[in-house]
Amino acid sequence: MLIAFSLDFILHIIFAANDWDLAFQIVAVEIAIIVHFFGPLALLCGGPIGIGTQKQVMKYGIIIGCVLTMGYWWAVNGMAFDWWILATPALCWLAHFSLKSRYDWICHLLYTGEVQNVEAGGGV
Repeated sequence: MLIAFSLDFILHIIFAANDWDLAFQIVAVEIAIIVHFFGPLALLCGGPIGIGTQKQVMKYGIIIGCVLTMGYWWAVNGMAFDWWILATPALCWLAHFSLKSRYDWICHLLYTGEVQNVEAGGGV
């Protein structure tokens, strides 16, 4: 996910510098989704994994996501810090924990055969 975020970050600078408004807006929406849903997206991109690894990915994902979320809202606020930016990690927290319990269901939709193999203890 950090690679996707980095690519989008570079693209948003290029698009803004060239006044490509539509492309900039699309990338800005992608950045917003990535920063707020960092952990769940990392889980989905990584494929089916065991519960212990899921917990680690979500733990580190929420830490990274909260930092990126504050940075995102700082940028949206005209690169000026304001008190409410300290509250924006709550959005990331809500996104992570609203999807945490749904990971297995989403994973079954995307990785049907592989999920059964992981659940049986065979790994992917």
